[in-house]
Amino acid sequence: MNRSQSLARILSHLALVGALSWSPTLVGQELSARVSAATAERYETEADQIYALELQGDPASKVELARMLIRGVLTSPDNPLPRPDLDRAAQLLEEAIAGADAQTLQKALSIKSDLLGKRGTPEALAERDAIGKRLLELGYAPAIADLVIAGAPLPMGLSQAAAIAALEPKVLAGDAKATQALSLLLAKSDPQRSAALAAQATMLGMSSTGDSVKATTDLGRRYLDGTDMPADRIEGLRLLEAAALKGSGTAVDRLDDEVRSGTSELDVAHVREVIMAALAAGASDAADIIARDFSDAPVYGFSREDALYALALLRETGDREALLRSVQIYASGVGGAPDLEAAIPLIEQLVDMRGQPREEVMRVALKLEAMNLPITLGLKYLEPMFRSIGGEGEDEANYQADRLLAAGYEAGIPSARSLSKERRDALLAELRAAGAAGMCAR
Repeated sequence: MNRSQSLARILSHLALVGALSWSPTLVGQELSARVSAATAERYETEADQIYALELQGDPASKVELARMLIRGVLTSPDNPLPRPDLDRAAQLLEEAIAGADAQTLQKALSIKSDLLGKRGTPEALAERDAIGKRLLELGYAPAIADLVIAGAPLPMGLSQAAAIAALEPKVLAGDAKATQALSLLLAKSDPQRSAALAAQATMLGMSSTGDSVKATTDLGRRYLDGTDMPADRIEGLRLLEAAALKGSGTAVDRLDDEVRSGTSELDVAHVREVIMAALAAGASDAADIIARDFSDAPVYGFSREDALYALALLRETGDREALLRSVQIYASGVGGAPDLEAAIPLIEQLVDMRGQPREEVMRVALKLEAMNLPITLGLKYLEPMFRSIGGEGEDEANYQADRLLAAGYEAGIPSARSLSKERRDALLAELRAAGAAGMCAR
């Protein structure tokens, strides 16, 4: 959106100054009932597991608890969507690493590598790469398997014989990934055993589907796409549905893709039920599908109340995008009347950007600005956000803040008189010209 369009829109909404629409917040009753019934028992079981690990307090228990926290744990008996706690997990891993034996140390370093990957900063990724090298030097079989399967060469100091020796115990224990990696390592030196191991890896992947949601999802996708096996769409869809019902976000996403591609093998009403069950099982992707289905691309017929309920669950996990989308529905009145009473507390959460980079502050401020909020709210929340941005982008941010003040002055708001007369007059002329251009275009 260019500045003229933005300015025209602001001018057209000056008449909304002070206008608030009051209506009760609604929730999706059917979704709420399903989630509450499915979540309470999971929450209690998980709380018991966390308490037991905290009570033990040894390095291995700290590593396991950190793994749970990185994956995400339930924070409410009414919300099935897990929330990660990376900071606490990092602290537990450091404590575990300091007192761990060799085996626990390898596992702790591996999980710390996963945590650093989730942080995603350049510093974290550099540390993750260093840990990867250290794990390879320590002969950690899962790290070796990942490297070999990715097709990367073995690092200096790790011979093929040492890699094979590290993988063999995992192969004997029935590890599918280690079996696949060993098959690749032996492709030239022992092609007969390599072929046998490849077949074994496939069988291990298939046999693990009863216990592993991830394996079920992977096998379903392979059947669906015909990857490393003859395609069988019916079996692939069956496995993906089974995984979705156990909370696999990847599986429910793939089923949604299949529905939206127009496949005749899936009944839309049935997949709608699967999506609701997947949400109750903890798939945040299901909540996202429900919200998108209402606001962007309706297929399943989820209601406004369904979307708001799903977004409320996502907000409790710290999802900033869910906050933005909730504000958009409430403020614009998509599917119902605008409800700024419900939107304002969410806006207040969004504008608390402490610790966020300026790029994120600018992104959120511009997203909120695009929602056509009344100018009173723009002055109260957005103008300070734009002013807080320094460094690169400061000129644009200051321009946006000045524009809001000029629009507020035009609307007769006393608090919007801080601009110099020259600056205010220039911006008002721009606002009026943009508004006239927008009206002519219509």
